[in-house]
Amino acid sequence: MTAQSAGQNINSFMGVIINAIASAVVNFCGQNMGARNYERVKKVIRTGIVAGFVAGNVLGVATFFFGRPLLGIYITDSPEAIAIGMRRLALMSLPYFTYGLNDAMSGALRGIGRSGASMVMSILGICLYRIGWVYTVFQ
Repeated sequence: MTAQSAGQNINSFMGVIINAIASAVVNFCGQNMGARNYERVKKVIRTGIVAGFVAGNVLGVATFFFGRPLLGIYITDSPEAIAIGMRRLALMSLPYFTYGLNDAMSGALRGIGRSGASMVMSILGICLYRIGWVYTVFQ
């Protein structure tokens, strides 16, 4: 339980950064759609996708490699819990770039006024991806 809680806290910090990118994409796409500056909308979408991908990769890899000291902030008395936490971080952090991509694209769709498509993308990107993850990696 301690390992799960500590891992979730670390993932929450990672999520804040990814959510900030998605929020910026929503705002800039919405502003430029309103101004009918479609070239800038395309540029914002490209930049958001790249930023989400890069941030997800950097965060995921950094969290994996610095996982022990990060978990040590929350877990001070159990090497076994840190080992369990590291397994959790490996499973959750290394494919974190997919979260960055999904949130950036979903934000772009919301920003251009396609909230229904954003909802479908989020459901597919989060729910189906996780179901596939459970039936493959966790087997």
